Parts: sequence; C-alpha cells; structure tokens
Amino acid sequence: AGLKITNDTGQPVRIAVRGKVSAVTESRQLRVMEGERMLWGDTVVSVPKDLRFGLVLPPGETILRFVNDRPGEKVGTDPRDLAIRVANVEVFVSPPGASR
Repeated sequence: AGLKITNDTGQPVRIAVRGKVSAVTESRQLRVMEGERMLWGDTVVSVPKDLRFGLVLPPGETILRFVNDRPGEKVGTDPRDLAIRVANVEVFVSPPGASR
C-alpha cells in the first residue's frame, strides 16, 4: 500500500505524519519507506500502535510505501487480501523555511 503526497510549494517542506497502525490478523513486521529509506518500522499486532515520523518533502510527488513481511489474507467477506490497517492519519506541514 502507498500514500502519495504532493509538495506544490517549489521548495522543500518539513512534514510530520502520525496515525495508528495494526495487523489485520497475525502480527507482522511493518516498515514505512520513502524510496530505499526507512522512515518507521516496528512489529504490529491486532492492537493499534502509534505511527509517528517526519521527513522533508522535496518539490513534486513523494510516495510513501507501507511494506510488511507477509502477504495479505482474505478476511470475512472482503474480497481483498488484507495485511495492515492504517487509521486516523494526520499530516502536519511546516511552512517553507520554518525551523524545526
């Protein structure tokens, strides 16, 4: 799964991301990646866990990937293969040029 964030400011901006993550069924290793760089990683279980990380977005599009160590599974009547839940995602943007 992925999250596309677009920075239309023409200059880098600092963002902070927070939310909750959990495994749909059994525990699994989850990593949030931007390209080859890991931004967040932990073992997730069925109980929601805090997801918090920050990064500097260059101008244009940035794709954040949610990568886990096991394939998804069918759950109930949902036709999709499900692995993780990502909920209550908030993205906070610092104005261009703002210090930490």
